[in-house]
Amino acid sequence: MVAELLALAVTAGESPTAAIARVTGLSGGELARKLGVALGRARAGVPLADALQQVADRTSLDPLARFVDGLLVALERGTPLAEVLRA
Repeated sequence: MVAELLALAVTAGESPTAAIARVTGLSGGELARKLGVALGRARAGVPLADALQQVADRTSLDPLARFVDGLLVALERGTPLAEVLRA
């Protein structure tokens, strides 16, 4: 559900940071919590990609690591984020 909400938010024109903020405010669960940690770091000045990578590196949840890897590839390559999130 988190990925679908993120896809909707970025499709609606929100930045990745704003989309993560919206989704973490609306969702529960481990993925939303971990994204909230990354968001907090990004708001403290850490680049979003670095904050996401730090969270992925510190987790033992393989699905989270794969999800973050997909986000990072999209952010680095300029791939439309909504397409990556829907995949």
